[in-house]
Amino acid sequence: MIPTTPADMILTDIPGPLAFQDATWNLTGLFVHDPFILGFIRRIRDHLNVTPFRWVHGAPLSFRWNGGRVDPAFRITREAMDQTLQAYKALDTGCMLTFSNRFVTERDLDDPECNYLLTALDGCCSHKNGVIVASDILADYIRKKHPDLHLMASIIKVTCERGTGDLAYY
Repeated sequence: MIPTTPADMILTDIPGPLAFQDATWNLTGLFVHDPFILGFIRRIRDHLNVTPFRWVHGAPLSFRWNGGRVDPAFRITREAMDQTLQAYKALDTGCMLTFSNRFVTERDLDDPECNYLLTALDGCCSHKNGVIVASDILADYIRKKHPDLHLMASIIKVTCERGTGDLAYY
């Protein structure tokens, strides 16, 4: 077979569709590159008959709890967030929000958009979804409000704590 697309070129080099049976893969770009990612997941699934990624992670760029690439001009509607989460659910792929702002305070916990997204994520196949956090305040809040969501420590948290954090958290 002559490769005709980038996905074909990548997939023809794999010795078998399940060459790495025990590996789990994650991909970044949630809420930023969704049309491309969803198409890529469908292509791999259809070509190899596997669900290629455990999680897609990211966050809307303008959200207060997002500590990474913040773009105040980035806007996303609640309807678009819901549709995005449902699209990943339909492909059996979990979503991990990257709420990696390590400077979240108690006052920030009442942010309506962040809370809406947490509730939507929790209500959409929560056992597959979770949140990557750098703030203990935010982690405790999520544990209390959304105990079914998986929590993971951000690399930002790990780096700032220099190995002094709670290993169970990581």
